[in-house]
Amino acid sequence: MLKLTIATATAALAVLALAGCSANPGASTPTHSATAKAAAAAPTESHAMQCARIATWSNNVYDADKTPSSTPSVSADFRQQASQLVDDARPELGQAMRSADGALHPSFDVTAYNTAMDGLSAACSDTGLSGAFTKYQVPSAPAASTPEPSLTLSVTGSGSAQVIWTTPAGSQQHTVDLPWSTTVPLDSSTIILAATNTSGATTPIGCTIAQADHVFSTNQSSGAYATVTCTKS
Repeated sequence: MLKLTIATATAALAVLALAGCSANPGASTPTHSATAKAAAAAPTESHAMQCARIATWSNNVYDADKTPSSTPSVSADFRQQASQLVDDARPELGQAMRSADGALHPSFDVTAYNTAMDGLSAACSDTGLSGAFTKYQVPSAPAASTPEPSLTLSVTGSGSAQVIWTTPAGSQQHTVDLPWSTTVPLDSSTIILAATNTSGATTPIGCTIAQADHVFSTNQSSGAYATVTCTKS
């Protein structure tokens, strides 16, 4: 009876084994070759090694062109190296390296490149290489020039007048049509403006020395050939 039972169990196991193979005929035991391919597909370069390789590349790019313009001389070799670094990049470095590569095309975008270097520096902060990713100095916009302060000398009236004004630079005299004005540099020196109506007009003639809305001196005179004088001391 025992021999029969063992024989029956053995036969049942054989049937189950055959049924399993029939149900999944394509199943196979992983081979050594498939395992090797899977291992090759994974990143083999360590995080620290890859940070060092990218930092070296960034230094080489900078040394080749320290003053980039809108069309810098980034060689095709550096662009090709950037593409290879993107392909090889570990997940934690991929985004920043893609940004660095993109900053080289079609022309050098210095701001985008520097931002990518900041991203790589942050991603590699645990390796001691956070300061090794070379960035470019972006030239600052020139400061707006401040206009030199000036005074306005003006004469009002009609007809013509002989105008004389005296500044530290000397005296000038001109016959002008009224109204008239000119500007001179503002300083602490005394400035004198005098005007004489030369056309015989009886309308008032006036003079003013001012800076913007601040009036230093103003005066008025009337009558034919009248003379008026203003002084800033």
